[in-house]
Parts: sequence; C-alpha cells; structure tokens
Amino acid sequence: MKTLFHFSEYLLQKYNMPLQRIPIDLALGCPNRTNGGFGEGCIFCTEDGARARHLTRTGLDLREQVARGRAYIASRYGEISSYIAYFQSFTSTNAPVERLRELYETVFQEADFKVLIISTRPDALPDDVLDYLEELAERYDLFVELGIQSAVDRTLQEINRGHDFATVQDACMRLHKRNIKIAGHFILGLPGEKFDDWMYTARAAAQLPLTAVKIHQLMVLKNTALARRCGMDRNYVKPLNEYDYAAALKAFLDILPEKTMLMRLTGDAPADILEAPRWWMKKGQFLSFFKDYFNNQTADSAFVLTPTADGSPTLYHPGYRQHFHSLAGAGSEAEKKFAEPSALPERLRSAAGQQRALQLLDIGFGLGGNAFAAAAIALKIPEARLQITSLENDIRTLQAAQNLYAAGSMEHEALVQLEQHGFWQKDNVSITLLLEDGRNSIQTLPDKSFDLIWLDAFSSDVNPELWSWQFAAGCFRIMRSEGALLTYSSSPAVRGGLFKAGFNVGETPSFGRKRSGTIAWIGSGNDCWCLSEKETHIIFDSTAGVPYSDPDLNHSADWMIEYRKRLVEKLRRQGVPKWYRCKDK
Repeated sequence: MKTLFHFSEYLLQKYNMPLQRIPIDLALGCPNRTNGGFGEGCIFCTEDGARARHLTRTGLDLREQVARGRAYIASRYGEISSYIAYFQSFTSTNAPVERLRELYETVFQEADFKVLIISTRPDALPDDVLDYLEELAERYDLFVELGIQSAVDRTLQEINRGHDFATVQDACMRLHKRNIKIAGHFILGLPGEKFDDWMYTARAAAQLPLTAVKIHQLMVLKNTALARRCGMDRNYVKPLNEYDYAAALKAFLDILPEKTMLMRLTGDAPADILEAPRWWMKKGQFLSFFKDYFNNQTADSAFVLTPTADGSPTLYHPGYRQHFHSLAGAGSEAEKKFAEPSALPERLRSAAGQQRALQLLDIGFGLGGNAFAAAAIALKIPEARLQITSLENDIRTLQAAQNLYAAGSMEHEALVQLEQHGFWQKDNVSITLLLEDGRNSIQTLPDKSFDLIWLDAFSSDVNPELWSWQFAAGCFRIMRSEGALLTYSSSPAVRGGLFKAGFNVGETPSFGRKRSGTIAWIGSGNDCWCLSEKETHIIFDSTAGVPYSDPDLNHSADWMIEYRKRLVEKLRRQGVPKWYRCKDK
C-alpha cells in the first residue's frame, strides 16, 4: 500500500455525504466466553464485549438504542438522513438465523441505514447465517468485520481465541464466494509477538480477500485476563508507544494491497479503564502524526520528528524509546535544566577574569541543543571564552539534527563541521566532538579539567552505561574543585551513584515535569541546592537509591540492569524497604 485510503473517503465517494455510525448491541454474547457467552473469553476482552459506553447489557431495547444513537449524532454533527448500523458488541452472529433475522430487521425499521458493519468471529458463520448475510449484502452495503487479530497460531492459542488461522482462511473464502465484503480486525503488540510476527500476519492478510482492515495497538484494560497476567508478570507484554506502533503500523500497511480500506488505525479507551499503554498523543494527534509519518518516513530515517510545546522540534529515538528532549520544549530545556542552574554567564565572566577559557563537558551531544545553548550565551559575552567537549557515540544523531536547522544557520554549520571534522569554532566558542562510547572518553580526559559537566544521556533505565557510580567517579576525577555537574535526572539510583562517587548532591528547579533536576559538586555548596530529608532517606534507606554498577566501564546495559536487580533483591531479603516512607510523628 502506497496511499492511505480511509473508509470515510469511500463513503464520500459512494454516497456523496458523510455517514455516521449508530452502535447496536444485540446482547448475543460470544461462543468463546464462559457463563453463557458473557464470561471470560479472549484475554484482552472486557466484560462489556466492546459495547458502546452508553449501552447496557440488561433490558436492551433495540429501538431505543437507535433513537439514542440518532439523537447523539444530531447533537454532535447536526441532522443527517442516513446512517451506518454498527453491530460491534460481542459476536453479532451468535444465535440461530431466525433470531438474527428478527433482531436485525427490528433495527432496520428504525432508520435509513445505507451501510451495515457486522462484527463476528470466523467460527461463528454457519451456512444458514451466511445465506442471511448474503441476502443483506444485496439490500445494504454490508461489511462483515472478522476478528482475526493475528495469523500466528501460537499467539491465537496464547490469547485464548478458540480457533486457528486456518479457520480464518476458511471463513474468508466462504464469505468471498458470496460477494460479501470482509473487514479484517488485527491487533499489534499481542503477547509473545515481535516485528517479524506482525509482518508474517501482514503477509497472510495480504493473501486474504479483505476489502478493509481495522488495526490497533494492544491495550491492557482493567479487569481483563490480560491485566491480571501483566500484574503477575510485568514483562508479559511490552506495550507499544506511539512511535513503536507507528513504525509497526506503517510496515504492516506497506504489505497490504493498494486500495485496501482503512476503517481504523488506532484504538482508544477511557482513561479509567486503560492500564497500558499511556500515550501522550490524543487519538486525533496520533492520526495526524501517522499520516505525515506514513507519507514521509523512509527506511533510512533513524529518528522520528516530534514538535514540542515551545514550537521547537525534537526527535524520537526508537532504540531507547525516548525523545532527545522534554516535550515541554526542546529549545527551553537546555536553558532551564542546564544553563540557568549552572550560572553559566557568571562562570564565563569568572573564567575570563582568570584569563582562561571555561571548560564544559557535554555528555550526550545528541542533537546539539545543550552545546548550542551554551554557545549562544558565550557569544554574547565577547570577553569570555568557552571550550566545549561533547561526547556522542552515534553519528546518525548529528546527521538527523541537520534537518532541524536552516541551512546557513550557526547550528547547521556546526553540525556539518562536527560530522566531517569533529571540531567547530566561532569567535570565542569551540566544540570538540569525541565520537565513541562515552565510557572510553571519560577515561582519557585529564584530571580536574572541567568547570561544568552537563550529563544528558537517555534515562538510566534504558541507558545505564552513562549513569553508573563508576562513570560518576570518572566525572568526579575530571571536574575542578569549584565545578558543578548538572543533569535533568532525579532518579534516586542516579543520585545514589553520585553520592557514592564522592559528590555532594542537591536538586535544581523542575522543568516540564514535577520532579526536579540534580546538581552535584565537590566541597561546600549552596544551601538552597540541598535535597530534602525525605529524598535523602529514599537514597540511603531504601533500595530505590541503589546505584547502577559498571566495574570495568564496559558492561552491556542488560548486564547492568540485571546486576542491579539482583542486588536490590538481595537487599530486600535483608529487610531493606523498596521505598522510604516518612513515619508519622
């Protein structure tokens, strides 16, 4: 698929007007559920069977459902004459055909329905039901929404679907022979599945006679079997964030035939029942983002462009599953989290008074935001000199960052020079780039050589290599006695590592989140930096403050995470609490 073709476009082309859906619950339950069709079935299903929230299972009146749906549509979109009847809840063919005919015909008398969408399972389509669906397809624009979810049989067994993929293939062939349009429903992120499994399902879907697809991310909803399993095993599923899902969705759609209609590309659920994933994008934001992503993202695009609150752009790193900057503002972050708490202008003037350059170590150059913010400040103080040493281990970040700045700008020119030569200078400012593992670089830098260290690596739970207490000890060795280390992180494990390395540790004002940043120094410091008594207890009197360890500064992230996990477990067995809580006085 090269072009997105949405269901709404199909409706406009065919009917020359928008049609709105009226959800209908026939209260037929599901043959895969216990308790007469209304108990547990697939592990992700809620008790209400995906019923519209304003409907209830008991005492249903089909006419009233249609009336409520029409009233809601009128209040939101204005009066319209024709509708879509959407039979989504549970399995809408789970009854003898005589009963189905009675229920459906009752609904059809209540409004001018042009389109029908009937949601069902591939194992709930006996021949006499297919006969009736074929009849409906002659009277209405009918889509049978078939729950497929995955083409991987082990997954279907794991999620308790109650059928295999061969059953899906058979149902599709039987529907297709009767010229009934099929909309396949798929979920990305199911337990045990990875990218290759999603692509396997996409290739299998491309071989089915599907007219349309509905695809969404796996959602963990409260009071489901899935939620209980996730509660027992936090690694049972890895919920997809917006960017992971966008990448998977694009790859999935790329495989599908052109002109496959898209009925849904994402799912949402009320906040009071959604446990994971918690996206920062709203549904409309994601769809807008995905449209741009689908049309512009190429295979060699390593990072995803994301706007921030102050209008400046940042990038998303799929490897670390994090943004390079706070979404509160990429441009503001360097100033609020690093430059201001560093008292950078004052330090520049002080160093100038000593007739020397201020030395700044920028750990995690990334897109260059911190280095450029420091450079901009120094350029306004011509009597000062600023020499920045930046550590970075991924050349792709510099290449990607060049697309964020206008050609000819200081930042763009600096990025080009740093990529090509590892050095850039303008007037009284210079940047030297050390392109390697920062743990190697830290060991080669001279003792007591830096006035400021700005530590801006990805967070310690995904990038612990630059947060170990041994790495902090390297920072301690190379920092001047009157210097300071600044970081956005407020993690007790990070602060515990700084303490263990010999630093005094305090906090800086928060920006873009509730938690503060961190400042570390040698010797005496400003009292206003000091940590609260509670924060200090958390670090020293609970396992939350156990630092990451990297004895030879060469271990993998997985090793470091596992090592810390085992140490925490050992301390917990010895009675050290997981978290410090203030005792009542």
